Amino acid sequence: MKKLVAAVLTGVLVAGTLSTGVYAKDDDKTITVAASATPHAEILEEAKPLLEKEGYELEVTVFDDYVRPNEVVESGEFDANYFQHIPYLDQFNEEKGTHLVNAGGIHYEPFGIYPGTKDSLDDLEDGDSIAVPNDTTNEARALLLLQDNGIITLKEGAGLSATVKDIEENPHNVEIVELEAAQVARVTGETAYVVLNGNYALEAGFSVGKDALAYEKSDSEAAKTYVNVIAVKEGNEESEKIQALVDVLKSDEIKDFINEKYDGAVIPFDDSADAADSKEETKDDAAEENYYDYYYEDDNGNRTIEMKFYSEDDSGDAVQNAKELFYSISGEPSEVLYQVEPKDQVGADGMARGIVAGTYDDEGTCVYIVAANDGQKDYIMELYYPDSAPEYDYDDVNYIIDCVYRYCSFAGGTYKPRSHELFMRDDMGEKK
Repeated sequence: MKKLVAAVLTGVLVAGTLSTGVYAKDDDKTITVAASATPHAEILEEAKPLLEKEGYELEVTVFDDYVRPNEVVESGEFDANYFQHIPYLDQFNEEKGTHLVNAGGIHYEPFGIYPGTKDSLDDLEDGDSIAVPNDTTNEARALLLLQDNGIITLKEGAGLSATVKDIEENPHNVEIVELEAAQVARVTGETAYVVLNGNYALEAGFSVGKDALAYEKSDSEAAKTYVNVIAVKEGNEESEKIQALVDVLKSDEIKDFINEKYDGAVIPFDDSADAADSKEETKDDAAEENYYDYYYEDDNGNRTIEMKFYSEDDSGDAVQNAKELFYSISGEPSEVLYQVEPKDQVGADGMARGIVAGTYDDEGTCVYIVAANDGQKDYIMELYYPDSAPEYDYDDVNYIIDCVYRYCSFAGGTYKPRSHELFMRDDMGEKK
């Protein structure tokens, strides 16, 4: 089954210098952590009273760079740090010869495209400028996100080592403005768009759910790759106080805090193998029961029209779930021609829903997607069909889409299916 909810989002780096001078203490009941301000230090502050109940005192020092937090853990001045994802940790160890390890994944953050002087990616014009972070990992993620949204094409295999030199196609001749991560959000009045790390988006007052024009798709591998971790010096990852710290940060209390405070910009990470296995089994079982694929083949056996209906378990806040689903499907078309973002409240039927339509591939295939969530499940309808051509009547194609929408139970349509005659007269027909 094709997964619409794919890649996402994910961790971030933070810039830095030391703001205060706290050193690791010898006693096993004090935990010193170097952290970036948002959201890492905020999450740690929320963890303090929970650790106090376990008999530990947590001391948090805020840094504004991404070098010193690792240096002070390597030297033993601090017990741990919390600011980075695994690719950056691995890269730092390789370049600096340090011996830092992941003691536990806590959260991941979506990486998104945000408005600058323009409020929609549909407004992109030749010669527009787009600001991106200039550090190795995050620049690659920014470029990959631009590629996913049809703005540029990178050389095959560039992946997470991509730089501007790997841009193979740039049809709009966009100017990629490379800046330090902390500076990107400051040029929203100068560039058409900015591509921001999750924490810098928060600091700039952006909401992923409300403001992001697009963000990384959220498959499990992306989350695992870019999860923000508690990092310690090798050999300390199994110490009692580090285990206590990680356990508290992965507790339900902290997960609830993250979900409530950050509006989807920060997402708790669940690395339970049992939970993952169980989830995959559930999806596999549900796939056969809740997945329907209808298609029309031409005389050569090619699927020229295909329609898919399916559902997936996704419990929680219906509006937030629907928005996450919407932003993931927004990356499905290579060119988005029409979209309706979920409203900030559910409809009378208890569902929140979004719609995306556009061109699916270079061959002119079109896609029309309705996606909804009721607080328990995602409901997705996908329609793939040939773009308007001399042999097709565009009005007839639109009439079919109109019927599909009205017949689709979770689409939220308030009108009954109408005749072709009514459609051509632009008569909405009868209410349900």
